Amino acid sequence: MIQQPDLGKKIADLRKEKGLTQEELVAKCNLNVRTLQRIESGEVMPRTYTIRLIFEALDFSFDESNQSKGIMQKGLGQFYISFIQLFNLKTNTIKKISILTVMFFVFVFVTSSLFNISKAQHETKLVNTHQETSRSEETTQTDKFEIAGLFDGWNSDSELVGRDVQCIINSAIIIKSPLLKLNKETNEIRTPCYTGIIKNNTVIISNLKCQPIERIVNKVRISGDEFIYDGELVFSEKESIKAGKIIVPRD
Repeated sequence: MIQQPDLGKKIADLRKEKGLTQEELVAKCNLNVRTLQRIESGEVMPRTYTIRLIFEALDFSFDESNQSKGIMQKGLGQFYISFIQLFNLKTNTIKKISILTVMFFVFVFVTSSLFNISKAQHETKLVNTHQETSRSEETTQTDKFEIAGLFDGWNSDSELVGRDVQCIINSAIIIKSPLLKLNKETNEIRTPCYTGIIKNNTVIISNLKCQPIERIVNKVRISGDEFIYDGELVFSEKESIKAGKIIVPRD
């Protein structure tokens, strides 16, 4: 952007090229003569809006972006000069040392905060990666169990925990449950509807907490204090047992 006094000289030259007097130009710009005189003499720096009005009246292209760029460059230049002078401790020594001390501690605080945030994000990423890896490893290491659903992993070294799962055991028994806890060493099983143990292709229930709503069986028989089912017991939409043999204690 053109600065004073070059701006005033440019306006005066353009006005004269157009053959306009100051009175004629201000009539087109809705300004007063005194204002134009002070601009042309370089006494004042007009606002962007005023410069645009004058240049439009003189049929001269005015680029506002150049003005903004000029103002920014001027501001950056002044900031640079002030910043350099800040390190000149020959004048206002105490004040400048105080300012530099504050700037130093602010810089240390911001740098430390950014480092801690970055470190925390990195550690969180490592934990998530480890959890995903552990979950995948547990699934592949469990040869007897095939799990489909939300698998939460091993609650301990031996107890499997899953939600909304379908667990295929030894490729024969299928346990469907909204919550499943299965001991991989003893084959003890716990769900919302029952607890029991799995032996070969048989589910032996020791504590029946809710009655089946459907019994899909090939054969039912009573043996002492037990019901023996060959087929499937359905407790709810989310929970059922399908096995070669299901042994349930009689009431």
